[in-house]
Amino acid sequence: MRLFLAATLVLMVCGTFPTARAERWGILVTLDPSATKASHTVNFTLTLQNTGDLEVTTCRIDIQYAWESSPQTVTTESRTIAVGKNESWIAQEAIPPLTPGSYLATVTVTARTLLDQSCTSSDWGNVHVDILPNIPPTAEFTHEPSTPAPNTVVNFVDASMDSDGVVTGWYWEFGDASNSFDRNPSHAFSFAGSYTVVLIVTDNDGDTDRVSHPVQVLSNLPPNARFSYTPMSSNTSAVVEFSDGSFDTDGSVVKWNWDFGDGTNSSERNPTHRYESATMYQVVLTVTDNDGATNSVTQTVLIGASPFRDHPKSTGFGVLEWGLTGAVAAGLSLVAAILIKRRMRPSRQWGQTHQPQEPPDTGRRWRPR
Repeated sequence: MRLFLAATLVLMVCGTFPTARAERWGILVTLDPSATKASHTVNFTLTLQNTGDLEVTTCRIDIQYAWESSPQTVTTESRTIAVGKNESWIAQEAIPPLTPGSYLATVTVTARTLLDQSCTSSDWGNVHVDILPNIPPTAEFTHEPSTPAPNTVVNFVDASMDSDGVVTGWYWEFGDASNSFDRNPSHAFSFAGSYTVVLIVTDNDGDTDRVSHPVQVLSNLPPNARFSYTPMSSNTSAVVEFSDGSFDTDGSVVKWNWDFGDGTNSSERNPTHRYESATMYQVVLTVTDNDGATNSVTQTVLIGASPFRDHPKSTGFGVLEWGLTGAVAAGLSLVAAILIKRRMRPSRQWGQTHQPQEPPDTGRRWRPR
């Protein structure tokens, strides 16, 4: 296919020149870029080389572009340049909406003076223009959190790309009759369920692509309240250190409320507390997750316990373990009593019965007198 670009230069002379005569001008045309897409802009670099002796210093040049294609497009521009031995300038022109392929563009330059029409010169240059097909964009996105709860804000992040241009438009459908034209929107789903979120992107050449991903909106699970403490017991009033061990399987724990059982409380995550009286206290920890659900756990803290009295031991799960207790002491006393009783009992072998022993035989017999 042959493509013509005609450029008409009208020179308005500002000064004097010798007797009018034909002058020769050479034209060199280059193209940047040499391969592009339809409707994009290319730069024609036009270089005029004066091969005659026309003494012109400053000229006004009118340039007209005419692409011989269907449909034909015509653009014009005017400029003032200084003409010497050589003069170059860049003429920017938009490519018409052509189908992909290779085209030959012919640029013709005609120069003449307004005072003497016989002083004319014309030349042309050829360049090849390759019209490339557009590559559509690739739509992609991510979202966080991955499994949100109802009424939790979900942040959608566009990850689309265009290998031969840029993405210029975004359209989101969230699957609940809501949509957005933002690049990175945020959206909250009102109810639990599975939603198909669709993203449609458009590139700078008008091509589109779409992608969809399911978003699972799950009902919130409450947190799990756990804690431990040290020391496990004290003979006198003492400072107890509490350590939170709570967790939330579908979110995070954001609030802590401690009831120490003596009328005081704390909202710290890992508090310390001093008990002033020796007794047993029921300590309650209530935790709240990022969706507002709560859970509680209770443990018994013993202050002022004797080492030989029953006292609870913390496991972190509210279960009581027993250390050295009165039951152990009672067991030791029972063992001691059994040993004493065995020592006082006559010795015998297992399975034998006890019989009274007769005096030893001395050889003498007792006879009545």
